Amino acid sequence: MNSTRIGNLSLAPGQRPKIIVPIACASPEEAVDAARAIGASSADMAELRVDVLSETDLPALLDEIRNALAGKPLLFTFRTAAEGGSEVTPERYLSLIQTAAGHDGVDAIDIELASPVFDEAMKIAGSKPVVASFHDFSATPSNKEMEAKLRKMKEAGAQIAKIAVTANSPVDVARLLEVTARCAKDFCVLTIAMGKDGAVSRICGQAFGSVATFATIRDSSAPGQLSLEDTQAGLDQFDL
Repeated sequence: MNSTRIGNLSLAPGQRPKIIVPIACASPEEAVDAARAIGASSADMAELRVDVLSETDLPALLDEIRNALAGKPLLFTFRTAAEGGSEVTPERYLSLIQTAAGHDGVDAIDIELASPVFDEAMKIAGSKPVVASFHDFSATPSNKEMEAKLRKMKEAGAQIAKIAVTANSPVDVARLLEVTARCAKDFCVLTIAMGKDGAVSRICGQAFGSVATFATIRDSSAPGQLSLEDTQAGLDQFDL
């Protein structure tokens, strides 16, 4: 079975998807408070959206968040403007990846496939697990394109290949899930269809091989995210 580990979690196709809750806060104080709430919740993992943060002492903040999460793994993410986040120079992006790679408080690093410094960022990540990612906030690409992106992520060395697209119809969702099932036979994938039509993809991923999903306790980080409670209830219904 294809599987990977992030912190104390084992992720694999066919298992109940792990629930990741974003920390999408502007102030460090709010970020630590959100981490504390996640640590006390039934969520499996947290994602720190560094692109949302105001300027701060990032290593010190990562120490605080690590303590607040009470042992739950942390995914470090800087989402660029091209994929729904903030502007960043390639040099700054690599500097942030370097900070994450060298900090014990980070268990995995998100690296965008479309980044002009993707290959260099993958090297900087070193031994840290990587969630390579691609986001489309307007449409769902062709099946061929989605599968090609996922396989390219895996070939580059990512432990998990993630793609989040915007579903404009039920057919878009079905196409994403078809690609998910095909790729999950070979490696760990995390796929999401954003928007109202895509909400079902956030809770039925296990049936198609997606190893994780995202939910919210407070702040949503993407269109169509469900609450932690609703996501858990949905996973209960799809739990095979």
